[in-house]
Amino acid sequence: MRQFSETEKQQLQTKIENQERKQRIVGDIIRKNKEAKAAHSLGIPWKYGFLAIILCLLAINVIIYFVVRHYDANSHIAVLNLVVVLMLLLNHVAFYFSTSGRLSTVMKTVACIVAVLGLAHAAYVFWLTV
Repeated sequence: MRQFSETEKQQLQTKIENQERKQRIVGDIIRKNKEAKAAHSLGIPWKYGFLAIILCLLAINVIIYFVVRHYDANSHIAVLNLVVVLMLLLNHVAFYFSTSGRLSTVMKTVACIVAVLGLAHAAYVFWLTV
């Protein structure tokens, strides 16, 4: 059996301490990840509850649109309401239901573009009504 010198013993002890420190860090990361997943489960009612609220708003605004579309004064406002609800729906789906990958990037990009176009439409409706 080989005998280690003092410098080799010190080097091995340093390596052992480094490995123990790395294992503690990895253990902390795993523990925090489990805690985050447990906290994330609280967000599920929020995710689906808010989706239900947005879909109800969309249904109400579609009904209002078909009732009010015959009146010129309120038709722009009815369309604006639909645009705002669609902006909310696309942003909610893009940021809460898609997590990673190319599809997520595309959905988030489309949601942001629709948000910008919706704000431009809101400015146009504001310009028309004022």
